[in-house]
Amino acid sequence: MYVVAYKTEDDGQGGVIFTEETYTEIANLSFAPSADLVGASVPINEFEVDIHTEDTIEIGAYAQLYDDNDTLWASYWVIYAEHVDIHTLRMRCQSDIALLDRVTLDATYYNGADLKDVLDETIVRNSGTVGIVTPMSYTLDSSFNGETVTGFCPEQTARERLLWICFTIGAYVKSYFNNQIEILPIDDTETMIPMADTYWKPTITFNDWVTAIKCKAYSFTAGTPQTTDTYVKDANGTYYIVTETDLTLANPEAPAAAPENIMTIEGVFLVNNDNVSGILTHLSQWYFKRMEVDLDAINNAVYIPGDKVVGYATDRDMVSGFINSASFTFGLQSKATIHLTAAEDRESG
Repeated sequence: MYVVAYKTEDDGQGGVIFTEETYTEIANLSFAPSADLVGASVPINEFEVDIHTEDTIEIGAYAQLYDDNDTLWASYWVIYAEHVDIHTLRMRCQSDIALLDRVTLDATYYNGADLKDVLDETIVRNSGTVGIVTPMSYTLDSSFNGETVTGFCPEQTARERLLWICFTIGAYVKSYFNNQIEILPIDDTETMIPMADTYWKPTITFNDWVTAIKCKAYSFTAGTPQTTDTYVKDANGTYYIVTETDLTLANPEAPAAAPENIMTIEGVFLVNNDNVSGILTHLSQWYFKRMEVDLDAINNAVYIPGDKVVGYATDRDMVSGFINSASFTFGLQSKATIHLTAAEDRESG
């Protein structure tokens, strides 16, 4: 593994020179990316590393983590770079998602707004206000072309708004093994983790039964609210009267004797009557499946958060599920502790 970062030097005339440098003498590298496929959060991924150097690295620049095959693992913003001794620089870097927490967006009502325009406003247009060297950028998967956004967003951070958008379109944010934020659909394509690459023995756990999911959908009408109305107000001072609708999806697999356990989703004002059914279907994929699996495997950037994999639970039994986190350790080969959610048994021979 090696790190590419910008070191700073005095130019002798009261200025600073930025020079891209490759550092191969590194230690204590930690990298544990995660992705929230349910839509409950947008994780801030990071890596931390000790570099054997006397150089100074600039805060606010980007540092890239590569493996020995020149595969990019992370391109993150340097938030900390201090010498723990004269020959060792400890550096901590975070994904651009952390910068979105520094941007506050005005309360806005969207009425069929183009998804790309809303994301540009959320991610790109305000990135120059947070003191980074390079403006943020992102890519949107082509499967979301033509998507629109309808509903109300209160004053909130750009990270919170990105979460609401991804939740309502069924997307997740990938901020690892790339050089910019990616907004992707959940892909059911499966990758096999061979038994020979699996450390023994994977652990299986089961969550409580979720018997139903209840979700509130919202509609908004501009006007003057009465004392009994629920209403919101955008940054321009326009009032919108709020109408709420409750929809519930029952878990058909839950035993009749299972205690009632209803997952409730409310307060996300981008959920409306047009998208709520798709949201409930998406959530059921995660909350109605109780099994979770932890396994260790040789993992040279092959199995990453967001992927669906099939692995061995025993020498006879197999499971499939989605990776939501992978904690890497490094040696001659990389190893990862992988956590699978929405897991289920898979027939095997």
